[in-house]
Amino acid sequence: VTPPPLSIMVCSACGRDNASLFCGKCEATSYCSAECQRVHWKVHKPVCGLAPFPIRHGKCPQQMHLPQGPGLKSLLALNTQIIAEEAWQEQDNKNLLLPQLHALMICELFDREDLLALAASLSSIRQQWRAPPECTIISWHCGNEALRNDLLKLLADFAEAIEAPGPRLAYSDGPARAVKSQVFQLEQDVRCGEGEHLERMLYLVAEGDNSWVMFSGLGGLWHPGRTAFFRNFTRQVAGPEKCLATAAPLMVRP
Repeated sequence: VTPPPLSIMVCSACGRDNASLFCGKCEATSYCSAECQRVHWKVHKPVCGLAPFPIRHGKCPQQMHLPQGPGLKSLLALNTQIIAEEAWQEQDNKNLLLPQLHALMICELFDREDLLALAASLSSIRQQWRAPPECTIISWHCGNEALRNDLLKLLADFAEAIEAPGPRLAYSDGPARAVKSQVFQLEQDVRCGEGEHLERMLYLVAEGDNSWVMFSGLGGLWHPGRTAFFRNFTRQVAGPEKCLATAAPLMVRP
């Protein structure tokens, strides 16, 4: 894989821009000075040379919104994200009719237990085994003003975590295919039934035979493998004339 060009590198030790020095062994880790390279060696040594390809002229973890620190997991995540960005640039998204997955989530928040249940569901979507759904729509009503600010911060942090990295790798078998994920939220002024929540969220779902919606009932939590399961399933469905809906037990309860 040939990484895309990059004009600014970041020092792996101090985080400063315009780092022009690189580890002489792996050529993957950048530094702004010899002193930073010396100090950072204890951190870099365990993973030096583990990168799947030299990324001297590619993107580094700090610029990819990846976890900081040593470890093969971060390197693999970096590799996956670069592949996703390349796939996104090369694929024809107008004519590529991949399944479009929409996760519909309902939140009626009255106490801290409700807030924790929502946080667990959002955390699970962030940790999906493959790319998160292309669109996550959250319809919520807060009946406890004391928790409103906590809820708004939780939703804002979730949206940033989903949208900031850019393209995500959705399909790795065969030609790599990437998707971009978005988050929408609808605040309801009054308490609603599940049907009302779903009806209001459906207006944000794109029309088309390749649009699929996934939802859980109130109190349901998302399984980390749910999106990957449905991506595989929906690619094998001939069309709406043969399959209108599916029920799957890929969820857990608090």
